[in-house]
Amino acid sequence: MTPAQKLAGPVVLILALMAVAAGVARQVQDWRIGKKLAEKLMEQGAAHQKALDAITNEAWRQQKAEQDFPQHKMSAPDYDQTVDRQTSRRHQSEHQAEMQRQAREKAHAVPTDGDSHQPEEPTEGADQQLPNTEQS
Repeated sequence: MTPAQKLAGPVVLILALMAVAAGVARQVQDWRIGKKLAEKLMEQGAAHQKALDAITNEAWRQQKAEQDFPQHKMSAPDYDQTVDRQTSRRHQSEHQAEMQRQAREKAHAVPTDGDSHQPEEPTEGADQQLPNTEQS
């Protein structure tokens, strides 16, 4: 055997060992990455399931509320009209209360012209409240 042939044997053996080591290292890395990937997928799956559960629970709650109170469902124009009516009634009652307050102040006002006479008695019904027109 020539010296080159003697040298080729150990070189081939070293190359073969390097290839085996690389294959083993790659396999170990695949297992490790596969394990990490599986863990990550499980975490994502759990997060997705949690989100789906929350969505499902909210949809169930809304559906239950609609079934329990179907009379409360109204269209947008009906809702707007109801709100307008409530606002109008509130303004009307505030106006009535202000008018009554002014009438009481006028009736109980102390004269400022130096007269010593008693303030006029309020007319009947000035202190009485008007009937409430608001419907519940």
